[in-house]
Amino acid sequence: MVTPHGLRSPFRLVSLQDGVYDITNFVENHPGGAEKIMMAAGTSIEPFWAMYQQHNTEQVRKILAEFKIGEVAKADRKAAAPVADPYA
Repeated sequence: MVTPHGLRSPFRLVSLQDGVYDITNFVENHPGGAEKIMMAAGTSIEPFWAMYQQHNTEQVRKILAEFKIGEVAKADRKAAAPVADPYA
């Protein structure tokens, strides 16, 4: 399981499916802004990607692949919980 990180933590981890990604060096470059990507810090980005379809492109997946650092332990794998749309 990805350990949640507060804004003061030096590392920003997220998961997608079974992969774990260290997005620390990408946070400030996120096109939607650091505040938006930090909403997913420490959690699965699947609900956010379902909500914001612009993430579902080969180009975005290639960018994310550069930050992969491992896999979620089999014992910790579970379906991502839905996230409420902050703009609704």
